[in-house]
Amino acid sequence: MNDLMTFMLGLLGALLFYLYKKRKFDRTNEYGIEHFPSVLHKLKSSMLDHALRITGIICFWSSVLIFGLKYAEDYVGIVLLFGTALIIHEFFW
Repeated sequence: MNDLMTFMLGLLGALLFYLYKKRKFDRTNEYGIEHFPSVLHKLKSSMLDHALRITGIICFWSSVLIFGLKYAEDYVGIVLLFGTALIIHEFFW
């Protein structure tokens, strides 16, 4: 996978999670309670919302993992630097 496709996967995941949040917000009244026309509509909406949420999370974190594995050697030095600074801070604090 090239970088553009991985970025698009992460963008798709963020968009799906945004749609999940927007759908939930649109159903919520001013008191924070969700309203549905029927129980069947609530079940269908709940299933779709969970599908959007799970798919969005999987797509986003998959792209993060792909980028992390592809460019791991670039970030190892940064992680070691911050880890060393944290250990020194904890030791002298």
